[in-house]
Amino acid sequence: MTVFEKIKFLADKRKVSLQKVALDLGFSENYIYGLKRKKSPSAEHLAMIANYFHTSVDYLLGREAQPYTEGDLEVMASHAMAFGGKPLTEKDREFLMNFLQIYFDSKEEEPHES
Repeated sequence: MTVFEKIKFLADKRKVSLQKVALDLGFSENYIYGLKRKKSPSAEHLAMIANYFHTSVDYLLGREAQPYTEGDLEVMASHAMAFGGKPLTEKDREFLMNFLQIYFDSKEEEPHES
């Protein structure tokens, strides 16, 4: 997958358009579509994109096979059996899931530095 394809995959996973990603990051509206023709964004832009998607630059560059996203945290939290040596109940796991959702939703509302 190219850098563009990985960004598109992550945007689709979050149900956000590439134009919105670009504008949220302070890029021109069609900046990400322009990556189809370019090899790679600048290191600074790559880091901003990785931070936006809560993943690593290494994933975007193809050095890691799997993205690290909040979706992964969702899977982890929903299967957690214990925390701090204490067993988790189904109610505990639901609370964790809700907490994580609220946290990541609030981060999406924060303005990103450019």
